[in-house]
Amino acid sequence: MGEIRPGERVQSFDFASGEWKLRTVTDRIDSLYRGAVLTIDTGDSRIETTIHHPFWVVQGHELTFRSTPRLLSGGEDERQALPGRWVNSHELQAGDIIYSRDGKTRIIRSIHQRYEDAFPVSNLTIGDFHNYAVGFDSILVHNTALCDEAIGKVQARLNQGETTLDEIAETIRRDNLTREDKVDVDDALARLKAPTRIITPNAKLQRWAQQGGYIDPRTNKWVKFEGNLAADHVYPKSLIEKLDDFDLLTPQQQEFLLNYPGNFEPLPKSWNSSKLNRLADDWAKTPMGRQASKEYIDALRERQQAFEGFARELIRFWNQ
Repeated sequence: MGEIRPGERVQSFDFASGEWKLRTVTDRIDSLYRGAVLTIDTGDSRIETTIHHPFWVVQGHELTFRSTPRLLSGGEDERQALPGRWVNSHELQAGDIIYSRDGKTRIIRSIHQRYEDAFPVSNLTIGDFHNYAVGFDSILVHNTALCDEAIGKVQARLNQGETTLDEIAETIRRDNLTREDKVDVDDALARLKAPTRIITPNAKLQRWAQQGGYIDPRTNKWVKFEGNLAADHVYPKSLIEKLDDFDLLTPQQQEFLLNYPGNFEPLPKSWNSSKLNRLADDWAKTPMGRQASKEYIDALRERQQAFEGFARELIRFWNQ
């Protein structure tokens, strides 16, 4: 993607016809990104991406209930020609099935996250369909969600020495850098500063009650369960509140992080109370002497590390 220039044509997917077609790159924004970078491994290739970059997922666990990428254009997540939906890169999961330009699917084998101080990124705008194919496998991704485009503009302005959202918004207005659909820049920036989509533990519990099960810490496998389930934070709530500069967030932003849907899972109350406010490495005492499996602890540790990196990056972005 780093070599693609405005005016060149790339393969883009037409959801109306179900076909790949050549479409023109109408804009490109280059910047240096500071934050979490994901490496998505399909076995045949690896794709590096920032958070908040939508991938088309054909099938995946609890796919319907994952967050809608913020600031997608109306109707972009409601398709009929191709099953699935757009999913934020940081909400992808191992086992998700993604779509390739050859008409076949690929399975995400693993996802790894690291932190970069100056990672070069290029945000493209693609005419008509707003998507393209990336990587050796030519995986279908969104060109940039409105959220990604706003982040790209914000980062570009920060690189030019502007330090406040007011200065950034004024420059964007002055340079007439709004999207083709005339999204209001002030509204986009406000929504980036204060996300509104929040799924509470109660809503999660309603889903779990319908599914009737949970991942058993002893076996790391999904099991049926008809008793009472508790909403368990994967990364402990008490530690979220202790993250650097969490106290500087607005109440709504704090609530978003504390109730982030990807940071909850169902557990029977006895397991939940034994794990409460513990990281994976510290969770030794389990109810009635039952020991959690190594696979479960390893998966828990990986999810906790991923969420901590995501939370720190989001806090940094909101407070800049």
